[in-house]
Amino acid sequence: MDLSRYIRNFATETFAAGDVIFSQGDEGTSMYIVVEGEVDVTTEDGADFANAKAGHLLEFAPGERRTIVARSDARLLMVLSPWPGDGHPGAMTLEEKAEAREKAAQHSQ
Repeated sequence: MDLSRYIRNFATETFAAGDVIFSQGDEGTSMYIVVEGEVDVTTEDGADFANAKAGHLLEFAPGERRTIVARSDARLLMVLSPWPGDGHPGAMTLEEKAEAREKAAQHSQ
């Protein structure tokens, strides 16, 4: 069985304390598992929603507005949602997603 198409749907990323991991306006195409450290989750109006530590899984429903910020240095495993078709966020690498966000930010100015 060839598992290579599934392996690209997992990525780990390290964040420094205070880094914004996910902003409420971002497209929600990932589940996040806290591997090390702590993160804070807030609601659309900035109210505290949750504090997650190593072992916690964070997943939000489509349209659910949350912001995730690293409370301490943290490492997260991101499980990217598979999606058919090239160019869709679920089929993009983290580098491609970063480039797409940068282009979108330039267009909004």
